Amino acid sequence: FKEQAKYLWKIYQTNTAPQNINRIAVRFINRFDFPETDFELSDYLNVFPQFPEIQLAKGFSMQAILNQPDLDSTLIITQALLSPIKPHTVSILLDFDLFNETIRSVNDDFWSFLEQLRTRKNHFFENSITEKTRRLISKR
Repeated sequence: FKEQAKYLWKIYQTNTAPQNINRIAVRFINRFDFPETDFELSDYLNVFPQFPEIQLAKGFSMQAILNQPDLDSTLIITQALLSPIKPHTVSILLDFDLFNETIRSVNDDFWSFLEQLRTRKNHFFENSITEKTRRLISKR
C-alpha cells in the first residue's frame, strides 16, 4: 500500500496544505476465528489472559501499552474476545497500533521512519502468534 499512500498523501497536501505532521502511525487489526473444539488460547497466542476455561468467558479485553524508546514511539497492543461470525469458533481481536507524536514539518521525508514503525509492528505481531496460528493464516 506504500505507493498508494504516497500518491494519496500528495493529493492531501495539495488540497489541504497542512503545516505540520503531529502523528505518524501504523496499525494492524486482526480478527482470528479459531476452532472451538478443544480451544486453548495459549495454543494460538503467546500473550493472553488466563482463564480456567475460555469457553465460559462472555468477553475479555486486554491492553498493553509499550514504550519504544529507540523510536520515541508507543505501541498499544489490544486483545479482545469478539462475537463469533462462524458457528463453533472463538473469535479474537489482535490489534497493534504503533505511533510517534513528534511534530515534524510536512516537508520532512517521513517514509523511511514509517517503514521502521512497520518493521517493529511486524516484529511484535510475529512474536505474538504461535505456529498453530501461522498454519491457520497460511490456509486462507
